[in-house]
Amino acid sequence: MMRTLILTLAALLGLLSLFPATAATTVDPDNLLRNGDFEEGGAPPPGWTPEGPPGATCQTTPQPFTGLRALRVSLPTPSSSSLASDPCPVTGGENYLLTFWYRAEGMSTKGHLSDGCASTVVLVWSDAEGKGLGRSLYSLPYGPVPDYDMATFTVAAPASATQVRCLLNAFVLQDYPGPPTTLYYDQVRLARLAPALVPPQPRQWTYLNRQAGSNLQIVDDPEAAEGQATLAVAGKVANYIGLTWGQYTAEQPVGDYLVTFRLKVKDNTKAA
Repeated sequence: MMRTLILTLAALLGLLSLFPATAATTVDPDNLLRNGDFEEGGAPPPGWTPEGPPGATCQTTPQPFTGLRALRVSLPTPSSSSLASDPCPVTGGENYLLTFWYRAEGMSTKGHLSDGCASTVVLVWSDAEGKGLGRSLYSLPYGPVPDYDMATFTVAAPASATQVRCLLNAFVLQDYPGPPTTLYYDQVRLARLAPALVPPQPRQWTYLNRQAGSNLQIVDDPEAAEGQATLAVAGKVANYIGLTWGQYTAEQPVGDYLVTFRLKVKDNTKAA
């Protein structure tokens, strides 16, 4: 059942603003993960530890995206694989950028999980005492990826986090009908991400684009821009309805921009 949602744009509700960013977002050049490029060979490679049930083979291979080596994970049917990085220090509340290159042979030819094969990349956060603080999970495409492709995710560390581990997970179920599954990873990197800086007097484009169709409502909200927001009430709107769309404009020149929005949820304790 769809939760009651209020769409908020541009840090306040109902307003979309674009700011040209003269200072782009800064990515720390240091990779927090040891041997994220897998140039230190081995089975498993240094800096990474196999976890979970046996059945898969994790070793470096001379088939990299760049450099001399990449990680190759081969999974028979059925099997599962989890390779965890060494813990690396983080600062609670800071933003981080996770990027990696990957390709896949076999996998689910039908392109969905019910075909019996999937892979994920997970960040596992913990505090100074080692207590778990949650996971940030990223699912990879179910189908084959014949050439190296890049995945990029941004995430904020939990407020009490002091360390994180990166898990490369994959599994093949008993009834998987496809060809043998092999995954390749290279240049797995986790870096600190500084926020984009807005210039003192930026040019700003503002679009009021509240939608009242499809049983959405325009309601008063004291926190919203101009005091109004778009409201979707569970049971009164269709599933997967868009709360806003557009703007279809080409008036901004090529460059870096900062766009912010806010989404308010009345009850986040129920399953969607």
